[in-house]
Amino acid sequence: MVVENRQVLSRTQQNKQTLFLADGRYALFEVIASTALVTFYHATDTQTLEVDQSSSRVVVGIINPILQQVNGFSEALPRVLDEFSDPVVNPYVEQHGLENGQYWYVLPNPGGTPLYRYIHQTGRFGYPVPDVLNVIESLVTAVRQSPLKKEFGYLEPGAIYYEVESNQSTLINSPVATALNLVSQSHYSKESDRPTLHSGYLSLEVALGKNPTDYDDSFSLAAIAYQMLNGHLPFVNDHTVEAAFKKTIPAAIAKLEPESSRVMLNALAFQREQRPANGEELLYQLQNPPPLPKEPGRLSGWIKLSAAAVLLMAGVAFAAFSYVNPHNGKSPSPGQRVSANIDNRETQHKLTELQQQYEQEVQKLTELKQQQQEETQRLSELKQQQHQEAQRLATLKQQQKLAVQETKSIRQTELKEERRIAWQKKQEAKKRRAEAQKKTSPTVYQTASASSKVAYPDPAPRLLRKVNPRFFNPGLFGKIPASEQAAADQSVLSVTVNSETAD
Repeated sequence: MVVENRQVLSRTQQNKQTLFLADGRYALFEVIASTALVTFYHATDTQTLEVDQSSSRVVVGIINPILQQVNGFSEALPRVLDEFSDPVVNPYVEQHGLENGQYWYVLPNPGGTPLYRYIHQTGRFGYPVPDVLNVIESLVTAVRQSPLKKEFGYLEPGAIYYEVESNQSTLINSPVATALNLVSQSHYSKESDRPTLHSGYLSLEVALGKNPTDYDDSFSLAAIAYQMLNGHLPFVNDHTVEAAFKKTIPAAIAKLEPESSRVMLNALAFQREQRPANGEELLYQLQNPPPLPKEPGRLSGWIKLSAAAVLLMAGVAFAAFSYVNPHNGKSPSPGQRVSANIDNRETQHKLTELQQQYEQEVQKLTELKQQQQEETQRLSELKQQQHQEAQRLATLKQQQKLAVQETKSIRQTELKEERRIAWQKKQEAKKRRAEAQKKTSPTVYQTASASSKVAYPDPAPRLLRKVNPRFFNPGLFGKIPASEQAAADQSVLSVTVNSETAD
């Protein structure tokens, strides 16, 4: 049915039409990915506009109709989608419904990039090991933060959005996985009634309809990591069920050490008991791979060489004895005695050559051991240098942090000092203005004796100057209007009367 959905969308694109949902509100225009549970599309919400007046982008998931064969799934799914309609839950389901016999749900455009597109950016060369471990760590965290907390079981790159900068992943098929997990815990659903899922990322047990466990998450995480490292899936183009039927064994990963490669192959085993217990255990073993187990009864190279040489020498000695004493104690004839002496010399020559070869092989083995010790010592030195560089980098980061803090503190002190100086200057300016204003204001003169009086100057000129400066110099400003002249005369008269009254 997922393929049919792609065919429908392809036909609508060829006819320059768009597939709509929810009475034409959501217009589906591009397939993001087709997974075992859901097919995801890029779509536009025609009822919601962005800042530039364009329709907002959303992600629409059309659930695989084959899941409706699972007893209780059709009843559990709407309830689970209602729970995911809470904005606190991740991912947040904006709307969901049933149309043409297919369940669908809408998510706001998640941050980041679909993980399968991120994986395909490097092609067959793959990513470096540290980048792959970062992605696996983000997926482990996403599973632990999902409503299921563990035993997710349906990790596929097409159903994951990955944000590189924050190293965060969003599982956009989480509602469907939660509904399947809820149904699997009920007594109405039987594992034998569940359909087979075709995916190279799902474990054999989950693909065959069994309830997911943490062992199955280890398989899915290992399959994603394998593809990111090698540029292709562990079983190439085969689904897990097909690979198990063919008994396919994934190839070793050249980027990993033999110990880490063994951990990856164990996680991709078809039997649960051979895999790491959960995603955290897989991540820990990849970061700290255990040593390879020694095969019981296996002899080292020099012991094998010694045993072969001893057996060869014993065989040659027995052959020489047979040549020398072919008559079982009877006296040989002179011709036989000469022939036996010749054979004896040839045998001794062969024994000498074998002894020399044995000594050469022992010397080569000694040199190889010495080289191995030197390489081990060199590796130890490199690890020590790496540790020292890491410490030096941490010290530099700490110094940089302290320098930034010190610079910030100095800048804050300077700003405080600048504000203090500015405030002082402002106060001084205010003080100077007050003193200047005090000097320009009229001064009242009084004599020492209260009975004596001093003739004050006529206040009229100062008042007239304030009233109208044109009173004293009409030529500068033109003729004074009659109304202004009357007002000035009245002001002078009132000031004169008040002055005389005071006297």
